[in-house]
Amino acid sequence: MAIRQNIATISAADLDAFRNAISTAMRIRDNRGYSFFAGLHGYPSGLCKHGNPLFPPWHRAYLYMFELSLHDLSGNRDVAFPWWDWSSDEAHQNGVPGPYRQAPLAAADIPLDPQTLQLIEQQVPFAVDISGPVPRTIRNPGSGNQLPSVDAVEDILSAPTYDDFANRLEDVHNGVHGWFNGSMAIIPVAAFDPIFWAHHAMVDRLWYLWQLRNPGAGVPDSILNQALEGFPLTVAQVLDINALGYEYAVGMIA
Repeated sequence: MAIRQNIATISAADLDAFRNAISTAMRIRDNRGYSFFAGLHGYPSGLCKHGNPLFPPWHRAYLYMFELSLHDLSGNRDVAFPWWDWSSDEAHQNGVPGPYRQAPLAAADIPLDPQTLQLIEQQVPFAVDISGPVPRTIRNPGSGNQLPSVDAVEDILSAPTYDDFANRLEDVHNGVHGWFNGSMAIIPVAAFDPIFWAHHAMVDRLWYLWQLRNPGAGVPDSILNQALEGFPLTVAQVLDINALGYEYAVGMIA
């Protein structure tokens, strides 16, 4: 079982394994690689689900399928996305975690066609850096004390119903994206920034913690059999992370 660890406490060996897997994925331009999975969220595929009850399950499937690809590419089934606890004291003091300030997690190529890049640059000039031969993701983050607090996390986890939980979770999630004032703030290119995956591992972790607190409060029956676009999975098939083959490390807010 793959164990998703806090980026602040991940071991050097596990961090190296993750970095190597990401580096391998970045060198591949087919449907196993980094750019393919990043493009599923925004440009060119635009499959992400926001503003509706599919937000948590779609993004869970998204991380899960990319993680499986990283297993295959690296030959290491222990590789897992770290999660970034943006409510922690460390995050409030330092902002972006140290490992995400160093290659290959500091920035990533934007391998999109010139017309799409031109469109992005016209709509949102600060979304990507197009000054070099290969466009890159950019960040202009705010101060760490602007990130969500422990109280904000507790408010999410105290939601009485799934719909309420999903709304609270997405609102806080949106604020973290905006905090970066760069590629992460723009849906079409957000997933090309490597820290996207650490942010969404935290988001998925919070859904898992809410599930632990509310074992009888599941997603609405009306969406259980709904297919998660882009993946061979339904909502019902992603409800149990242990059945999917991963777990979150200790240190949980439960």
